Amino acid sequence: MVSSDGSGIHKHVYTLQILVQALFEPANIAALSHQLDIPQSLMFMGCPGEKFKHHIALLGGTRIISL
Repeated sequence: MVSSDGSGIHKHVYTLQILVQALFEPANIAALSHQLDIPQSLMFMGCPGEKFKHHIALLGGTRIISL
């Protein structure tokens, strides 16, 4: 398949924002990843606060955004 500019490169950007009412914990992140068929390593979250009780390593590669 060749793009209209002839380069053969297709650029697609998809943004999905959803609201889930559940505890923010590793098991729920894994379930959401499975249901949406999106690898956890392609999911993003805001930087957790001091009271976040789970170790970051348990989030399956979920990427953290800090501003």
